[in-house]
Amino acid sequence: MNDLTPVVDVIKQMVAAYQELLKVQEQKRDALIAGRVDDLPDILQEELKAVAATQKLEAERQSALETAFGAAASGGDWTLEKLQSVAGPVHRLQVRAAGEALQQTVRQVQNLHELNKKLVGQSLQYVQNTLDLMAGENTMMTPTYGRPDASPYGDGSPRRMFDSKV
Repeated sequence: MNDLTPVVDVIKQMVAAYQELLKVQEQKRDALIAGRVDDLPDILQEELKAVAATQKLEAERQSALETAFGAAASGGDWTLEKLQSVAGPVHRLQVRAAGEALQQTVRQVQNLHELNKKLVGQSLQYVQNTLDLMAGENTMMTPTYGRPDASPYGDGSPRRMFDSKV
């Protein structure tokens, strides 16, 4: 029977790394909701570090699998279910517990990432709409005085504060 203790240890480290990534995603969500745009560059740096840590641990997990199973592990298709099926009784329980924790944490990170993506999209839409209003590209608004199509340049183009759309 192969010793899977190093593999289980790496999976536990992956759980901790994904929990750290989850904390960063929560900070990002809070900053987006509160409109603290100045905090986002620092949060992005933390996010990149957390993602790099998870990638490093994934490489360590693959290495631990190759150490435990040799050439059979180099295929890269080692799911938690497959690992449980070849593990002994003690390691099977450890793999199951660590794997469930990892799957739950990854799902939480994915859900929060999708929420943050929507929040960023909404923020960008708000900024674009504000710029459109300032540029006079909203057809619902007309100037207060004079003809709606009047231009200070006399060329018939509508009055705009900015010449280009972002």
